[in-house]
Parts: sequence; structure tokens; C-alpha cells
Amino acid sequence: IGVAQMEVIEDRVAKKREIYKWYKEFLDDVEEIEFMPELENSRGNRWLTALTFSKTDYKTIMKALESINVESRPLWKPMHMQPLFKGCTTYLDGTSEELFNSGLCLASSTTMTKNNVKNICEIIKNCLVGDL
Repeated sequence: IGVAQMEVIEDRVAKKREIYKWYKEFLDDVEEIEFMPELENSRGNRWLTALTFSKTDYKTIMKALESINVESRPLWKPMHMQPLFKGCTTYLDGTSEELFNSGLCLASSTTMTKNNVKNICEIIKNCLVGDL
């Protein structure tokens, strides 16, 4: 399975980067949204399109997307907040908690079309209207 996946990896990464580009195109004018940056001199695979909201609770967006059968999920829970690591030594500055509390991963299946992404972005914008 792994070898077969490697044969199409560049196509998959190209599609994921295209999906990210579409989200950015449709949501770039929304000041409240910040997309996860790409490191300088690198090429991320953009496997998930992740963004943060400065004012709106991401759960509002998740519920609206869920109502039309579109999957999204919060950014990953920081390891130090997981039961397994309770009591472990940590070095924190609040960044991981802030991202977890404001971040969302959007749908990014390689079968998505630009129109699919546009529809998702319209729902997100509609959710934000009350918060602007």
C-alpha cells in the first residue's frame, strides 16, 4: 500500500496545495481568519487546510458545516493537555493552547472541486457576519 501511495504522492500533494489555494482565495479578505503559514524555503504538503479565528468560536463554524454534512475538526489537542501526559514536565508559552482554542481544520479531500470549497467558504462567511 505504501509503495502504491508513493507513486501518486506528488499528485496528491499538488491537489492538497490547490485546495489550500482555493480556501485562501475565497477567505483571504476575512480579517478574522489567519491561515497556518508555510515555513520559508519549504514546501508543505498542506494535507489539511488549517486556520484560526480571532473572534468567533470555531465550534460555530463546525456546527454549520456539519449541518450540511461537511467534516471539519479542531486543531489537535496539545500533548500536555491529554490525560496520558498529565503531570509531565512541560515548557509552555500559551501558543499551543491558543491554537487549540481558536483553530479549525477544514475539509480537504482530494476529490473536492473549487465549487465545493467556495460553498464551504460561503458558509464560514455567513457564520462570521454576526461577529464582524
